[in-house]
Amino acid sequence: MSCQKLSRRYLNLVLRGGHGFYSMCRKDVSELFYASTAQAETASSEEVKVKKTSIERLPRRRGKYEVEASMSHSWMNVFAPLGRNNILCADSAGNATMYNTVLNTFMSMPTLNSPKGPRYIALSVPHTDVNVDINPEEDPNFFTDKFHCEHTNNLYILDMVPGNGKPCCFEVLARYPHGDLRWHALPSPPFFHNNPHYEPLDNVPFAVVDNTWIFMSTSDKTFSFDTVTCLWSQVGDWVMPFHDKAEYVPELGLWLGLLASSPYTLCAVDLLDAGTGSPPTVQHIQLDLDLDWSLVDQTLLKVGPGMFCVAKFYNIVCEQDDYCDLRVVVFTGVEVVQCADHQRKWRPRRLRAIKHKSQCHLAESIVQLL
Repeated sequence: MSCQKLSRRYLNLVLRGGHGFYSMCRKDVSELFYASTAQAETASSEEVKVKKTSIERLPRRRGKYEVEASMSHSWMNVFAPLGRNNILCADSAGNATMYNTVLNTFMSMPTLNSPKGPRYIALSVPHTDVNVDINPEEDPNFFTDKFHCEHTNNLYILDMVPGNGKPCCFEVLARYPHGDLRWHALPSPPFFHNNPHYEPLDNVPFAVVDNTWIFMSTSDKTFSFDTVTCLWSQVGDWVMPFHDKAEYVPELGLWLGLLASSPYTLCAVDLLDAGTGSPPTVQHIQLDLDLDWSLVDQTLLKVGPGMFCVAKFYNIVCEQDDYCDLRVVVFTGVEVVQCADHQRKWRPRRLRAIKHKSQCHLAESIVQLL
């Protein structure tokens, strides 16, 4: 299999600066992949694990974003991807700006109905002609006509911590028929109201299903939000197995993510079969990226068809600098393929992960990966 289909794809990094400033940089993740699956398999058997001496500098910083200086809660900043080349930036007052990663420019955006953070989830959901006519009784001007373009993206942001003086915990940035982008308040999830013992998870499992539903799990149940009807429903008394967001892989017809119960394993689930109420079957995909360092956090980002970047954050002790503590991130290219002996339709689809290249960078200033 050739990996040239990845071409040049970029990972966006949000970096913290001084005096309330943030900046962006772009990492070319095509550098993490060999030209073919065969090359990756050969190199994987001979590869030496990343050493402390191979720590590299991050790519140069690009756009600079200044947060609301008068607000003390700088941790309430929001950074969320919208489509392929845009990042929404919002400060603790809800003031929003859109950063274009290709043009390296900022554009003013409508202010959020309520600030979000620090525990929020954000999803850029592609919409086509089917996603129109949302709650016309509530807002007669919202999606009453077809979109001006055939394909666009809406940005959904949900603050997982209800209350605290925030009247709007869930809202969507969408384009009205006459072309303006506006924030529209959405109904809060039922688990905010009918569960007196609700506590937000540290890493909420969530996913976009069939470009229409948003699935998310609490500690004991999974719920869905229908982006067409704007209604919530309970999917089942089970929890998605993912650590944070799951990515859909159309080539496999499955959702992949890091397994919440193990920091070194991927898992795959068919969420389209989850509407029956019974928990879906979870397939574990072994992926050994273990380094002899202290793991702090991890994330999985889809960068191409069946191609992923696994980012693992570590605390390490640098012996060359009088044992100073450093925060580093190791980026690893991973390819997920279907096993050759399970490609017949009447057999279960078994998957395996192929490790490509790894790069290590200093990560003290990294706030978020997008």
